[in-house]
Amino acid sequence: MPPIMDMPRLTVEDVLTQIRLKPPAVQQLAMAAFYQRYPQLRTQAAVFRRQPEDEPIFEACRWDVARFAREFFPHLCPIPFSTMHDDFFAQYATDAGARGLRDATAAPRVFAKTTIIGKIKILHDCVYQHERYIVILSSRDELAIDKVKDVRTELETNTRLLAVYGPQQGSFWNMGDFITSQGVEVRAAARGSQVRGLLRGPVRPSKIVLDDSENAELVLTEAQRRKTWDWFAEDIAKLGDEQTNIEVIGTLLHEDSLLAKLLKNPGYRARRYQAVLSFADASAVPLWQQWRTLFLDLDNPTHQADARAFFEAHEAAMLLGTAVLWPERYDYYRLMVERLVDGDFAFWKERQNEPKRAGDTLFDMDRAGYCSLTPDRLTRRDGCVVLFTQLVDLVAFWDPAIGQGDSPVWSACGVLGKDASGYLYALDAYISQGASPTDQVNGVVDLLCRWQVRRFGWEANQFQSLHGGNIETALAQRALEDGQAYKPIFVPITNTRNKMLRISTLEPLVTNRHLWFNQALPSEFLRQMTVFRPVDGADKDDAPDSLEGSVRVMKHVAERRIPR
Repeated sequence: MPPIMDMPRLTVEDVLTQIRLKPPAVQQLAMAAFYQRYPQLRTQAAVFRRQPEDEPIFEACRWDVARFAREFFPHLCPIPFSTMHDDFFAQYATDAGARGLRDATAAPRVFAKTTIIGKIKILHDCVYQHERYIVILSSRDELAIDKVKDVRTELETNTRLLAVYGPQQGSFWNMGDFITSQGVEVRAAARGSQVRGLLRGPVRPSKIVLDDSENAELVLTEAQRRKTWDWFAEDIAKLGDEQTNIEVIGTLLHEDSLLAKLLKNPGYRARRYQAVLSFADASAVPLWQQWRTLFLDLDNPTHQADARAFFEAHEAAMLLGTAVLWPERYDYYRLMVERLVDGDFAFWKERQNEPKRAGDTLFDMDRAGYCSLTPDRLTRRDGCVVLFTQLVDLVAFWDPAIGQGDSPVWSACGVLGKDASGYLYALDAYISQGASPTDQVNGVVDLLCRWQVRRFGWEANQFQSLHGGNIETALAQRALEDGQAYKPIFVPITNTRNKMLRISTLEPLVTNRHLWFNQALPSEFLRQMTVFRPVDGADKDDAPDSLEGSVRVMKHVAERRIPR
């Protein structure tokens, strides 16, 4: 190769070698500074010549993506691949440049599916020009742009990659859209976006990757799921041509989601993976039950360490019959801890790709923890007694009802206590249907005064924000009448996350009996907890909604806004 303009004795290979010798922390800065001084190198791939010693690895990696990953991206692949990743690599080798492929893959959350399919394979397509125009789609613009940016960064700064494949940066090099020096374009787009405008003149995308194009909120209602399917069928599937490769990968979030439909579509090669391949044998169940009791005992300050010690003492017996997809990253013990902490609802959906069916209820109230109340204490069914004076916090949350109509809505307010160990107690509640605003305020004030809660929250979305002032005025009036000053700390809550998803966070608390229910709670309150379904709405959801709000008031932090 000719020498660089004002560096007559220094070739591109020389520079890359020097940069490769620098500490990893300064390699990226070194590359950026080099390109800034010698911008002509961004388009010099055409005259780039590999070193003779690099030719074998170049040819070896042409269809071997696994070797490509190990050779050039050890920082992305620090541990051995799972059998799922091996399947990906084997399929890529078998396909060897085939066109018109259609793939749908359900993989567990955080199992490096994006790293392999959405990053390393796309990088492989770029440097070997296996594709001419790649579109990456995610559920939100910023997610898709981040994925494209990650690919671009490797092409800019990966010195080993640059040494073997030459400069990759082309003349068009933006955050969410770039063209390599070899003419391969990679572009980001979001679910629901107008993708017909993604055509590059007469050139249609040669590869479309839908990577987590759905999220938990987008699959909740039938209308949302239908909209996603229509967008895919009418826009995405027609964006390319019969030669376009389409790869859809994500976690199965609903039995009727886009991914679920494609897994059943005979035109797609379907693959579904689970984090746990087989659970412990029946002989190990009593040991795991003992472990569970130890792990969930909040009265024991060393409960997690004690549970771990118990497992290590009985490891062989407890792991009998078990197998996991990626033991180097998620061993069986870690997954069982996650199942307890996050709850069965999240575990079966995000780790096992088996979301709850639409008709399934979320809370098993027959197996929930209950307690009875006397004037000065509560007694749990496990025999534990907690004096009310021992409660370290006492809060309430009100979900007011607005509008009457043909189907009067419910209003609910729950009182939640917390003991020194961290156990929560649903102690009392106000719940009514079709009550006037005045009656709702009076009912909530009666509840607050009866329990003298320390903090009071209410749903402050839209016109409901006015209700907080009504409660404050009514409490002041009640104080004048009773001759006792009582005013809790007011905590307005503006809900930005979907109600179904918020309520679903209660599931591990109920299942693990970290949340106990007064058996004398209003029957309607307990009924709504019993019938609640986490998808497509519930029969009534005001009681569980007020309980979830009380948990957030207990934390005394407003929910952080989640970008859409």
